[in-house]
Amino acid sequence: LKSIAPVHDFILKIVHSMQLIKAEYPDTDVSYSHPEIPFSVFFSLCDEVSIISDLRVAESILHEAMHLKLTLIENHVDLIKANSQETFYSPWRNENRPLRGVLHGIFVFKAIKDFYDLLAKQYFGDLIKIDFLKFRIKEIEKEFESLKRFPNNQGLTVSGKLLASKLLQF
Repeated sequence: LKSIAPVHDFILKIVHSMQLIKAEYPDTDVSYSHPEIPFSVFFSLCDEVSIISDLRVAESILHEAMHLKLTLIENHVDLIKANSQETFYSPWRNENRPLRGVLHGIFVFKAIKDFYDLLAKQYFGDLIKIDFLKFRIKEIEKEFESLKRFPNNQGLTVSGKLLASKLLQF
């Protein structure tokens, strides 16, 4: 995270508490944050020691920090219409989800994609890092393809539609 100064600075400002949790399976990353526990993230560490495991942990921390940030934004700006029961397909869960969950996913994975894009520019010599970063970037872009129509959802407010549209542009 320190490799990209604005990301590192953001993490230091929004995450005040980090708690380690144990993943059920060693090859599974687990992370968590909750709106009622502001400024706190929970995440697992990988059993292996490698640059890939470091990137996976960094992704988990950034992922949860972005959830915290969007929750703070939601305290000031309505993004989903009150009482909306609308759902939309979530490529991360492979099922229809409430709009708030999908919007959070878009917000989080856009930040991760941008972070990986910046890292890829720095890691021009390390093929393992580059391959992993390119893989994750392509994976996120593919997931975003399935969300092209999300900003048109009637359950989003004007602000929610604008945010979703901007995040899905790349």
